[in-house]
Amino acid sequence: MAPDLNASEREHQEFDWLMNSGVLGRSHNLAQVLKFICEKHFEGQASQITEHSLAVEALGRRDDFNPQVDTIVRVTAHQLRKRLQEIYAGPGASRSVQVHIPPGQYAPSFVHKEEKIAIVPPPALETQSRVLHPLRTPLLSRPPGAGSG
Repeated sequence: MAPDLNASEREHQEFDWLMNSGVLGRSHNLAQVLKFICEKHFEGQASQITEHSLAVEALGRRDDFNPQVDTIVRVTAHQLRKRLQEIYAGPGASRSVQVHIPPGQYAPSFVHKEEKIAIVPPPALETQSRVLHPLRTPLLSRPPGAGSG
């Protein structure tokens, strides 16, 4: 049985899995953006993740990066969001921690899936026989000779 890991350790493991398993494909930009945003998250600096910092620090753009002219950050963030959705709908569906990037943001969100608990249905209640009314409304049938109350 695996040792009990705290939330931060599980998040680091999920990041490592995403980076090393090949699920991101061959896109260098997706990997660089994911690495940058997750490292900032782990360092407690998620508030410093901006379009400009992603462009310069993760994607190697010059310091005079202009997001009005170059849409690389928005395009790459959209592609990464889409790829993460595909991963967690497919090969990563059973992962206990999932990385998401909410629309309109660049900081990652780590979603911890709760362990599934087996739910045992309650014992069946005694059922009464039902008769369908001509208007398809189920009515309780009464034994012959029973009064209306």
